[in-house]
Amino acid sequence: MTLFTKLKVLGSAVALSLSSCGPIAAQTAYEPKDIFVVSHVDIAPINAPGTSIDEFIVAVGKATQDAAILLKKLAVSCHKDTSCRAFEVFQQVDAPNHFTVLQHWTTSAAFEAHEAGNDVRDIRAKLQPILGSPIDVRVHHRIL
Repeated sequence: MTLFTKLKVLGSAVALSLSSCGPIAAQTAYEPKDIFVVSHVDIAPINAPGTSIDEFIVAVGKATQDAAILLKKLAVSCHKDTSCRAFEVFQQVDAPNHFTVLQHWTTSAAFEAHEAGNDVRDIRAKLQPILGSPIDVRVHHRIL
């Protein structure tokens, strides 16, 4: 069972948009240099003074929709990169303004090059005003 399958089975998130660069089930062999990236993206636009709770709820809903669109664009960017083996976006069931992005890359250098690219920089710049906290990016390697 792959990392991605295990996380799906745990059920803490529901798939928002399965955007694979390749079929996950078919990926049974991993190279020692492969890396896995887990990123958490929390959306919460700043509550301007004088904003009612109803207006704030609408703003969070709109920002969440905008974030989903931007994360889908990030998936498309990944599809262009042959070093990306998988890219998936999940939306938390009980807090829909929280997203988790799972990525599988052939090397750390490939991931870093992708992160430094114009597509990623543009998407992060568009996400910045609606983030509730900095994007939490954690890079892992497989041990089992």
